[in-house]
Amino acid sequence: EPKTVQRRIGDLITPYSKKTAQHTLEQVAEVADDVRYWAQREDTSGLAAAITEMEHKMLEHAKNLEFEKAAQLRDQVSQLRILLLK
Repeated sequence: EPKTVQRRIGDLITPYSKKTAQHTLEQVAEVADDVRYWAQREDTSGLAAAITEMEHKMLEHAKNLEFEKAAQLRDQVSQLRILLLK
């Protein structure tokens, strides 16, 4: 007779959730570092070129089905565009 698996769902989800949360925090920190770098510079003449380069990389990552990397670049680009408008 087959036996059912008797485990708490939280036991299965928690390790993955913690790993995902840590990875997300690291991505947010990277985005913040890039934005902080450009925000502290007086000369932002290279910012538009940096945004264009990031957009090309973002599209390449998406084309290669690397959606997390593409999303990270998308977040960076949107934050940097705000700086460009200031």
